[in-house]
Amino acid sequence: MVIMPSRRKDSDSASASARLDRERWIFAAQQALGRGGLRAVAVEPLAKSLGVTKGSFYWHFANRRALVDALLDAFETRATAEVVARVERVADPRARLVALIEEATDAATLGIEAALAASASAGTEPIASRYRQVSARRQAYLVHLYTQLGLPPTKPRSGARPPTPGFSGCSSA
Repeated sequence: MVIMPSRRKDSDSASASARLDRERWIFAAQQALGRGGLRAVAVEPLAKSLGVTKGSFYWHFANRRALVDALLDAFETRATAEVVARVERVADPRARLVALIEEATDAATLGIEAALAASASAGTEPIASRYRQVSARRQAYLVHLYTQLGLPPTKPRSGARPPTPGFSGCSSA
């Protein structure tokens, strides 16, 4: 899931842009990551794309690493925790797996997922360690779903390969 920035209901657009919030920076960083990988998550180009100065960035983040950490937090929340929460509301285990596949194939998320997976595969920190954690959570959830489908407890672990790239995590796990 892509983080959507807060929508302010200010009538004065100049005052709304002056109050650019942390979520908009994270959203812009997420979009840049999806387009150009981790290298594209740079303060000056992001500030330019948002129409603000770098000072706005430093109001919300101590440095680029803090922005990347916030982006990873948002990714974990939106693309894993919130997906699982929505899928868990579906009563039937088969329908739950279908719902997971539908959630995981959200086109808006796949570019970001691919960029994070590429950075993780290259061993880029802090992405690699966080992506491994997300992948483990995702695989555990798949084991849970497969078990609910009636597969023996040992079978899902060996077959718990993610059904789609969007909920993949590290497929080498």
